[in-house]
Amino acid sequence: MNSFCSTLILLLLCSAAFSQSDDILQPYSGSSETARSASPDLTMPNTTVLSITVSDFEVLWESTGNRINWACEQEELVDFYLIEKTINGQDFEPVVMVRSGEYSYTFQDTDFESASVCYRISTVFENGPPELASSVECAERPIAEDFQFLHAGVSRHCRLQLNTAEPVNLFLRIYDEQGRMVFERSYLDASLLQEDIDLHSLRTGLYTVVCILGQQRIVERMAIVGA
Repeated sequence: MNSFCSTLILLLLCSAAFSQSDDILQPYSGSSETARSASPDLTMPNTTVLSITVSDFEVLWESTGNRINWACEQEELVDFYLIEKTINGQDFEPVVMVRSGEYSYTFQDTDFESASVCYRISTVFENGPPELASSVECAERPIAEDFQFLHAGVSRHCRLQLNTAEPVNLFLRIYDEQGRMVFERSYLDASLLQEDIDLHSLRTGLYTVVCILGQQRIVERMAIVGA
C-alpha cells in the first residue's frame, strides 16, 4: 500500500512539472514592441553626441591679416564657434568666439607673429566643452620669388636679397620678445639689393623679423645665441 501511494505521488509531481515546462516553451505571440521592451536598456543615459561639421572652411593670407571663412547649414546644436590657432602645429590658443546664427562667417586675425599660422574651429553648445568641427587649415603666405631674408642657424648675421623689375620700398624691422623694435632699416625705391647685416647689437634671445615689401608683410621668427 505504501509503495502504491509513493508511486501515485511521484506521477502527480511529474505531471505538474511537464505542465509548467509547456508554459515556458510556448512561442511568444505578442508584438515586437513588447518584446523589445522586455529587453534590458543598454543605452547610455544623458549622452549627446555632436556631429556638427563646418563646411567651406578656408584660411587666406592677406597683407593685413589672415582671413578665416566657414559655413554651417545645421546650427541647432551650436551656440558659438571657437577659433583657435597654432604656430607649432601642437599647441593651440583661442583667438575668438563667434555667436552662431549667420550660417556663413568670416573673421580676420590681425594679431599674428609668424608666417606659418594654422587654425581650427570647434563648436560650443549650452556651455558644454568645445567639440572639434573642422580639420586644421593653414595660412599660405605667398613667397616673393624676388626677395629673400636669410638667417643661418643662430648666428648674428643675416642677408637681404632683392631683385625686382620695378622699384619697391623695403622695410626691415626686428622686435624682441616684449614687442619692442630693436632694429630697423629702410630701402626706398630699391630694385637690386644684396646686403649683409650685422646683428651683434642684439642680445641672445628670440626675435620677430618683419619685412614689408610693397603690399606684402612677411613675418619670421629668429633666434640669436652666442657672441
